[in-house]
Amino acid sequence: MNGFLGPNVFNSFRVEIVYADSAVYIEKETEPDTHDMDLVGLTLKPLEDQRYTVIGVVNKKGKPVVEGIEPGDILLQISDLKTTGATMGMVIDALRGKPGEKRILILEREGKEFTVEASVERFL
Repeated sequence: MNGFLGPNVFNSFRVEIVYADSAVYIEKETEPDTHDMDLVGLTLKPLEDQRYTVIGVVNKKGKPVVEGIEPGDILLQISDLKTTGATMGMVIDALRGKPGEKRILILEREGKEFTVEASVERFL
């Protein structure tokens, strides 16, 4: 889950940096959202044309969690959300859910569209 874990660690904390004292203060403010990493296990990269390409599929117990998707595939739609022009936040939110929920993904490979049903998985 490259890029997701680092920022999420500090969601429940107030971080204050005092450069003059060379000090960092960390104060816990809220309980973490333990379900923010319940999602479809794809790693995506935004493209210049406002589309998203798959750069990886998460493996769990030695198998990809989503069958039939390969790096280089273009993600066109997640259930009702058309991903072209959508923000990364919108795309990630559409991949989130409760473990076991299904998401219908429409992708493109070599100019041909195809559909994959993917399950939301718990990764933390």
